[in-house]
Amino acid sequence: RRLAEPVAAQVRADLAAGARVVIIGIDGSPSMGVELTAADESWGGRPDKPRDEDYPVTPGAGLFTETLLGLLGEAVASVRAVGVGQDLFDYDEERELARLGRVVAGEGGPDAR
Repeated sequence: RRLAEPVAAQVRADLAAGARVVIIGIDGSPSMGVELTAADESWGGRPDKPRDEDYPVTPGAGLFTETLLGLLGEAVASVRAVGVGQDLFDYDEERELARLGRVVAGEGGPDAR
């Protein structure tokens, strides 16, 4: 929460100044996931999985993303959050960068796929 509070304050200030805000996270990350996070009830802390080993990915936001979006309160409706699947085994950089480009340009619906 301590880390997310100054980010939320900056996002609110940017929105108040008329800026369009896109929060970019890393889907599959336990911290920065937007649509997908890594989670397991047995973890209770840092996952003990090597970087190249599969770990359980579940729908939902990572801890930092969830906290940040919660701190934004009603302002969250004016923010677009998108996750790039860099932490996923089927990550396709070209596809994800194209999708991210569409989101940043304001094109497409919620997934801009």
